[in-house]
Amino acid sequence: MALIAGLALIKLVLHFAFNGRYGYQRDELYFIACGEHLDWGYVDIGPLTPWLGRLMREALGESLFALRFTSAVAGALTVFLTGWLARYLGGKRFAQAIAALCVIIAPVWLQAGNILALPSSEPLFWVSCACLIAVIFKTGRTRLWTAVGAVAGVGLLNKPSMAFFGVGLVIGLLLTRQRRHLADKWLWGGGLIALVLASPFILWQATHGWATWEFVHGMNRDLMAQIPRWLFLLGQVVYQHPFTLPIWVAGLGWLFFARQGEPYRALGWTFLFVFTFLLTAKSKIYYLAPAYPMLLASGAVAVESFIERHHARWPKAAIPVALLAGGLATMPVALPILPIEKMDGYVRTMTFGTMDKVYEVTGTWHDQFGWKEQAEAIADVYRALAPEEQADCMIIVGNFGEAGAIDFYGPDLGLPPATSIHQNYFFWGPGTASGQLAIAYGIGEDFLGELFGNVEHAATLRCRECLPYEDNVAVYICRKPKIDLRKAWDTFRMIAFSNTGVSAETVQRLREALDPFRTPAAEGEA
Repeated sequence: MALIAGLALIKLVLHFAFNGRYGYQRDELYFIACGEHLDWGYVDIGPLTPWLGRLMREALGESLFALRFTSAVAGALTVFLTGWLARYLGGKRFAQAIAALCVIIAPVWLQAGNILALPSSEPLFWVSCACLIAVIFKTGRTRLWTAVGAVAGVGLLNKPSMAFFGVGLVIGLLLTRQRRHLADKWLWGGGLIALVLASPFILWQATHGWATWEFVHGMNRDLMAQIPRWLFLLGQVVYQHPFTLPIWVAGLGWLFFARQGEPYRALGWTFLFVFTFLLTAKSKIYYLAPAYPMLLASGAVAVESFIERHHARWPKAAIPVALLAGGLATMPVALPILPIEKMDGYVRTMTFGTMDKVYEVTGTWHDQFGWKEQAEAIADVYRALAPEEQADCMIIVGNFGEAGAIDFYGPDLGLPPATSIHQNYFFWGPGTASGQLAIAYGIGEDFLGELFGNVEHAATLRCRECLPYEDNVAVYICRKPKIDLRKAWDTFRMIAFSNTGVSAETVQRLREALDPFRTPAAEGEA
């Protein structure tokens, strides 16, 4: 056990060493805002991640280390449990080490462990369930189904996609001799526990018009439907690291065809179901990531067994060396080791200069720059207003990252809270200002012209390290409102839950829907 504990510690140290290299990431600023509005649900995320962020900030103070503490610990525990699962499936030290090492070098988990994000904890819930299920299948201790239900229920509070594991498991039980567990009262008890734990989130959805379904449906329509399936398949290899491909493929084969793997075959069917569903639905590439630890564990056992049957010694040295070398080669992209401009150069070198939009690979890291400077620039515009204008000024922004930056850095700069319709900011409303005056950015001038009669350019936000759409952003001072923003607020829901832009048709529908809320002055101008 000391071996896999040591490897887990290496994973933890890696994150602690680099988790303060850049700055707060866009999603993290949003999670902080959600943590200041504690609730049982949010539009685009489960409640667990904002809760954890708030808890760590309260316990350890305001810092990147505190915010990202649970992500780093979850990553280390995932390494440990993957190695433990390999051990439980019959693997010796070599198998345990290989399974744990595969988790350490996977770019998707190196990145996730270095920020506060939903995928940071997700693999921990999946592999914890897989470990418990393996014990149930091997020992017959069916009371552990209640523990599976408890872990799955908390996992559902983190991300609803935990349900994919549950559905896949039921299918796996039906297709194997483990189907007898479907008649076990403890399995049904575990399912009930999961449902009870997730019920506050479900009730939140019911009382908020099933906002998460609305968000996911829009994302599928506007973004994921455009992702080709070959890219999803290629992404599995890249995100898990190309050098781990033979191991997790061997793990799938071991679960389905090896005699030793037969008792655990339901886990293989679980993976296949989730894989097929996500491929068919054209999901984001990383949605499948939490399903891999159980394949890496079983694959390590398969590789070790193959080596021992053939009495080969050199692979026991060559495989760990290859994994370490491959991991070191991709680590400068998966962790913020280099200055951001050198990270971009490294990606260009690795792709032989064929990638024009490098930020598509390094975007998570670019998104950790410029937020404080953005808030400071808005504060300069705000201070230039007359005192009576400052007292009744809105700051209207286009997305939750910008809103989160204003809410995080703004209090020390004397700024009012941000107003936005994006994601959960929509449910937090327009604030207390009257709406007669606003500083606005991240929103097109044409659309602002639909809302205000006077839109004056006040500044331009510059940020060379940011993502392109956060650089060269115009800031406007808006006066003479054309609509009553408070009365019209619910109307903005039709564009509030989009992360992919809004079609011209939707914008036109919104304009028509806003007509009843136009002020008499605006009607006169029209």
